[in-house]
Amino acid sequence: MLYIVSNTPFDATPKTTHLKLCEVKFFAFETADVPSFDGVVFTSKNGVRAFCQQSHFRKTCAFCVGEATAKAATEAGFAEVFAGAGDAATFKCELLEQIFKNEKKEGEKPRLLLIRAQKVAFELGEFLRKNDVFVKEVVGYQNAILPHSPLLKSQKPPKNAQILFTSPLNFEAFLWHFGWEESYHAYAIGKTTARAINEHETTHATAYICQKTKLNACIEEILNLSKL
Repeated sequence: MLYIVSNTPFDATPKTTHLKLCEVKFFAFETADVPSFDGVVFTSKNGVRAFCQQSHFRKTCAFCVGEATAKAATEAGFAEVFAGAGDAATFKCELLEQIFKNEKKEGEKPRLLLIRAQKVAFELGEFLRKNDVFVKEVVGYQNAILPHSPLLKSQKPPKNAQILFTSPLNFEAFLWHFGWEESYHAYAIGKTTARAINEHETTHATAYICQKTKLNACIEEILNLSKL
């Protein structure tokens, strides 16, 4: 059995179990100045959802961390959409390359609106500012770990389980609810998630990084790899 720790729905199979250990809370924010930016940066589909709940403006470029986020931005109606390779650690360089393609007047910085979570694994805004980009950061949503409950406690995977983590917070939530068994096999979507697993001080786990970044494709990859 493959356990998927994620907030994102996926195509369920008899060989998979969904563990939802976090919930998303969206925040209101000011959007009147959105047209003054050269683009909006999204590091997740939740960022797109947060923006669309507050603004109807779509005549701008959506810079997205990966294909899944780009798909959400395209479906939301953005005029132009850029999709990164799907890894937060490399997205920063991909983003710089894209925004500096368009020539600016001397002394004029690119202006980006970054829709981010309350807690982030990588300070993208700080990185962009250090590279001569004007960035306005907006906290559009929060990923929160669900409280303990008898129902969640009963869902703890057995020993030797195969477990796919879709974000560092989902890994953190799993540890908080269930702890870690040495016999568990960890899989990660993206290098940032893998790093959170591999560098954890107490679990000593080593995560396999999926070649794809879309959830359904990762599930298929793991099922083929582990022959479940």
